[in-house]
Amino acid sequence: MASPLHFRKLSSSFRCLLCHPGNPAHTQTPLSFGKIQYLIQRYKYTTIKSPDDISLQTAERNKSQDTSVIRPNERSSPLPSTESCISQKVIKKLSRQIPPRDKSTSTMYSSSAEVGETMHEKETEKKAEEDHDVKTDIVSIKEVVNDVKEELFSSNGRANKTETTFDDSNKKGIVTSKKKLRLIREEKKILIHQSASYTGESFTHKKKILFGPKDINPISVTPPEPLDVETFESRTNDGHQCKNAVGIQMLSESLHNQIFKNMMPKDSKEAEEDFYDIKRHLEAHHLWDRPTSVSQDFDFILPEFKDEDLDQHFRIIAEDQCASYKDLLNQLVGASLPSFPNKWEFSPGWTRYNPDGSFTEMDYPDCHALVFDVEVCVQEGSLPTMATAVSDKFWYSWCSNQLIGLGHHSEAECTMKDFIPLETPGNIDKTDYYSVSNAPRIIVGHNVSYDRIRVREQYFMEGTPLRFVDTMSLHIAVSGLVSEQRSLMLKNKKSTKPVRLPWMHVGCQNNLNDVYKFYCKTDQDLQKSTRDIFVKGSLKDVREDFQKLMVYCANDVKATHMVLVKLLPIFFERFPHPVTFSGMLEMGQTFLPVTDNWNKYIMAAESEYRKVEKSLNIELVKQAQAALGLMKDKLYEEDLWLWSLDWALPKSKVKILPGYPNWYRKLCARTGEREGTPEPDNMSTSLQVVPKLLKLTWDGFPLHYEREHGWGYLKPLYQRVSDIPEYEMSEYVPSESGLPVFPVKALYEMAYGKSAANEEKVLLEEIGDHFIGEEEWEEYLSQETIKVSKNKRAKKKEPKQNYVNIGIPGVVLVPLPHKNGAGFRVGNPLAKDFLPKIEDKTLSSYLGDVAELVLKTNKTISYWKNNRDRIMSQLPVWIDHHVLPHSILSSDDYKDERQYGVILPQVVSAGTITRRAVERTWMTASNAYADRIGSELKAMVEAPPGYKFVGADVDSQELWIAGLLGDAYFMGEHGATAMGWMTLQGKKSDGTDMHSRTAHTTNISRDHAKVINYGRIYGAGLKFIQRLLKQFNPKISEEVMRERAEQLYTSTKGERAWHLSEVGLQLAADLGYDYTGHPLTRAGIRKLLLEAQANGLFDASFADITDGPPVWFGGSESHMFNCLEAIARSEVPRTPCLGAKITRALQPWCVDDEFMTSRVNWVVQSSAVDYLHIMLVCMRWLFKKYEISGRFCISIHDEVRYMVASEDCHRAALALQITNLLTRSYFAQRLEFQNLPQSVAFFSGVDIDCVLRKEPHLDCVTPSNPEGLHKGYGFPPGVTLDMQQIMELTNGDLTKHKPVVR
Repeated sequence: MASPLHFRKLSSSFRCLLCHPGNPAHTQTPLSFGKIQYLIQRYKYTTIKSPDDISLQTAERNKSQDTSVIRPNERSSPLPSTESCISQKVIKKLSRQIPPRDKSTSTMYSSSAEVGETMHEKETEKKAEEDHDVKTDIVSIKEVVNDVKEELFSSNGRANKTETTFDDSNKKGIVTSKKKLRLIREEKKILIHQSASYTGESFTHKKKILFGPKDINPISVTPPEPLDVETFESRTNDGHQCKNAVGIQMLSESLHNQIFKNMMPKDSKEAEEDFYDIKRHLEAHHLWDRPTSVSQDFDFILPEFKDEDLDQHFRIIAEDQCASYKDLLNQLVGASLPSFPNKWEFSPGWTRYNPDGSFTEMDYPDCHALVFDVEVCVQEGSLPTMATAVSDKFWYSWCSNQLIGLGHHSEAECTMKDFIPLETPGNIDKTDYYSVSNAPRIIVGHNVSYDRIRVREQYFMEGTPLRFVDTMSLHIAVSGLVSEQRSLMLKNKKSTKPVRLPWMHVGCQNNLNDVYKFYCKTDQDLQKSTRDIFVKGSLKDVREDFQKLMVYCANDVKATHMVLVKLLPIFFERFPHPVTFSGMLEMGQTFLPVTDNWNKYIMAAESEYRKVEKSLNIELVKQAQAALGLMKDKLYEEDLWLWSLDWALPKSKVKILPGYPNWYRKLCARTGEREGTPEPDNMSTSLQVVPKLLKLTWDGFPLHYEREHGWGYLKPLYQRVSDIPEYEMSEYVPSESGLPVFPVKALYEMAYGKSAANEEKVLLEEIGDHFIGEEEWEEYLSQETIKVSKNKRAKKKEPKQNYVNIGIPGVVLVPLPHKNGAGFRVGNPLAKDFLPKIEDKTLSSYLGDVAELVLKTNKTISYWKNNRDRIMSQLPVWIDHHVLPHSILSSDDYKDERQYGVILPQVVSAGTITRRAVERTWMTASNAYADRIGSELKAMVEAPPGYKFVGADVDSQELWIAGLLGDAYFMGEHGATAMGWMTLQGKKSDGTDMHSRTAHTTNISRDHAKVINYGRIYGAGLKFIQRLLKQFNPKISEEVMRERAEQLYTSTKGERAWHLSEVGLQLAADLGYDYTGHPLTRAGIRKLLLEAQANGLFDASFADITDGPPVWFGGSESHMFNCLEAIARSEVPRTPCLGAKITRALQPWCVDDEFMTSRVNWVVQSSAVDYLHIMLVCMRWLFKKYEISGRFCISIHDEVRYMVASEDCHRAALALQITNLLTRSYFAQRLEFQNLPQSVAFFSGVDIDCVLRKEPHLDCVTPSNPEGLHKGYGFPPGVTLDMQQIMELTNGDLTKHKPVVR
């Protein structure tokens, strides 16, 4: 039986519309929303009659044929049967369903113009935005159908009439609607049947059948060949494996029947037609009939779902997980806060302020819903100093023992006693873990992760029911800004004439002050200057201003509550699926257990860093001292690196280092014990003089620094010195001026050899024995001078790079490539961004081994140097052993003398507009490198005794999501597009995977190709590809770079093309073009216009004959990009799976076509966040249902890790596999696929390990961990289990009766 969520029968009034000749009235079959949308699109301009009016309607239609009335969509062939009518794909693209532009549309034969309702819609939206959001459009398919009926039918069951006007001169008619029916979209799910099944090559007979000359479009279209039905049937029935039309293996019949039993399959005729289009597309990209992988099927019983429909199942379990927290939030939102107390109590621990003016000292707040804020005296460390909280009934305050003067602990020794209790008695000695209540509690704060890491119970190993809601995360999701918008906002604040753009009215910065002013509609700032005492002052200063600072803290709490009241309803409206909120609550529970090995790691890394840094300093000092030797005979004037240093000696009156040049004196200590010592102090690679002392080269040319342009390399403009025009040499500053003069001759000699610099030798070689007399010699020179004078520019060796003229004759400065592209200055060529260039010898040294040693040493310390402050600022809290759970204390690996602790990452659960979680240290942590000090960081997260980490890496998650959208947009078949096929079946071994193809096309490494591919999918354009190609291979010429980038762009993304409008279609018909229905490139459109002008039909413009924004055409990823852009351009963009809306600051109505890269990126990235949230909700459900002892730890990139009791690890591994299966199936169902490929159904492997590391077998040998994890720390290798091994260990059963892991 079809799921009621996905299919609905048509109402009787709408069925009447289908009851006309050529469309039999077999319309009782339930339709999906996509099919309903098709019918609405097809008949949206048609007068709808009741059954009694059918005959009249038919007569009017026959009559209208005499006047040649042109009606939209009536150019298609009649639907051949009821079954095919019901299964028709929609003709229009999503990208063509944008509200009409606010301008008159030119028509071919009439001066009448259709005026769109864009202004009306924008005014409506603006009004809604002023109330801070539009109301919810649709919640379920049932509501979709009801809304469709309301839009299509008036109270008497009839649609609004359309008026037909005629141009008598041409005897043609065109339908103009006085009031267009507005198409209702279900924007919680992008149903591909809502858009066209645009093939990229042609439309089959079930689409628009329009044929035309092939030369109208550069991309040829091959006429259809007869369909081989036997081939289609054989591909879908291959032995025991279930395969789709493309030959890709699907889920086993058992799993399919459990998950997809309610999905309605395509009818056989439609499937055969789609098979032909898919075959043509894959053949065009050389992927058809490629061998596909076959793996073992898995048959086991899945956990019982809460509902037959997978969407309803996830709604139910998510709502069950978060309902109590929503109730607590509603309690807070609906309450009026009590008044501030007249005086805040200066006493340790918690104090409650009663309504009657009295106060009560408490162990912890007795209310379950609080708005909370913590303040820290930064000069004293990271421990909490004071806090305030408010409930719907009481105000609370908390003071630390250190503030009151009752004690002090260093951060290195901090324990749970130093943190704020919210669920247990203030004196931790009185209790243990088991005294924590099971009642749900909710804490609200702005950037609440800062407050969470100072809450005591968050360090309990097994967790508590306390959850955190971050108003900053809610705001970023609802009205956050992208980086470009934030920059414009900041610029506006400083400008005397600020710019006011529409999106500035619906978005703001993330800090509490701006968020408070934005949502509460006030110009009054929060008094943030008071906070300076916490930043710069001491505990003594805090005590002296205690009352004032408490009021400041309480005001932040009050402002946060006011923001919550306004923001929470908007958030739930824009993110209605309970999985989103439940997933965000779970992301706020990140948790990293550590042991005393953490301190060992810090000491080892810091010690090795200091050791290597000292040796580096010694070597740099040697180079600086060696450079002093160039003072003799002013040899530095001929040095290509040191010529520009300040070699002047100090005046005679100077007593400190009087005989040393100024540049050297700056390196020496000016104060302290070493003052006056003629030896540089604290030399490091960040100093500007170091690249010059090391004589660094880029492709063999010397590096040079200019303040305006940053670092670059000096390159000759000509083949030899004699080619430099005399006017350039004469204008160069002479040495008598006191300014340094660049040794031009030395550069040419270095670049081309001595012969290029020695012009006499070159000339003698050229003239040979032809001139022997002095007169002849003078004549030759005069002729050559005239030739050079007349053709000064002809002999220039113009480099294609963006070079800079810095006033040196015959020499230019070529800026080093910056990671952000041209126009950005490179501040240090020895920074981490240039490490790959050191490895491939692009960045090298003229000195040879000495400088190479310095470069390698700098590379060794780079990781720790860049990350040490963040790593060392982590706050490990060491747990009293009596608070540890029994599962740890009873483990054989437990040792009483060891320390067990926890680090809480400061994670912002929705730190970007895509709702990606953000954290500065752990979520950006790299894997271990053999030549990087401290890079074994992740492996220092160690499971406590009795526990293991269980996790997996989601394989190519975002590529799969993008490919899935493209497949759904194209034909609704897995692997139907080239990109989808490569993602599912591409192999590195035969070069059919996406990254290998890109690498081959652009002649770069596969790793570099990954960067380009992901960037392109995230919306980056041609310039991005060009910039990366230049970074990956700086030696490549501009011409070759552009050629390769354009070739890649065309083969993947395709060409821009346009669909013809009604006017364009009529024009093509009148010209006799058999238009095939595919979009036309710009050249094709222009050819059509020229033909029209040549035949004297009319003078139309490009915009007149095209419809909607351009689409991509002909590339392997064209369908995917068309889908992404269609979603990004839709009226209210939403993610296809959970229906999460884009931030209001990027809605099309307020940004038009701006920020498209960010908007396209949002579709993929935000869908990936949906994926993660679904996984988190599903895992929590399975852990609870089957009593798996464990908790979520962290998600890093595409990895997800859980801490699980050792005896439950195998069951947790199976739970992860089932979670991945259900998550991907859920995505597939929401896009109306009827199955899931076997290749993505399960993780390739689930890791079970005692530490966090990329692979369980890696020993993570680094300079600070030379013995590796096994010998150095005693960490044994972990294991990776594939699905077959997990099935053998668990028999596919999650129930708790399995043996303990050994």
